[in-house]
Amino acid sequence: MPDPQNLAQPLSAAEVWLAILLTGLGTFLLRFSMLALHGRIQLPERLLEALKFLPPAILAALVLPALYRSDPMGWAPRQPAHLLAGILAIGIAWRTRNMLATILGGMAAMWLLELWL
Repeated sequence: MPDPQNLAQPLSAAEVWLAILLTGLGTFLLRFSMLALHGRIQLPERLLEALKFLPPAILAALVLPALYRSDPMGWAPRQPAHLLAGILAIGIAWRTRNMLATILGGMAAMWLLELWL
């Protein structure tokens, strides 16, 4: 048991392996439960509608840190090429409503703008 006076003690190898095994087991059970229950329960319509927004939200959470950095003086773009490619990708997403086109168009724009700028 960790000493309450010093909580920064390193974990033992057994504690690390236990954490890895429990995390893996929890992840497996969570994913397996969705497969095992598929077709046996009916999810509420509101939840199904909300889940449609999950892929764009995940994509935004992954892309935004690549476009901006946290600066002590506020938010600032990492590179102009990244910001311009992000704006172009937003336009592609708005126009096409296609995530694959958005990702490919944004990546192509970023590569071309990095070469050009």
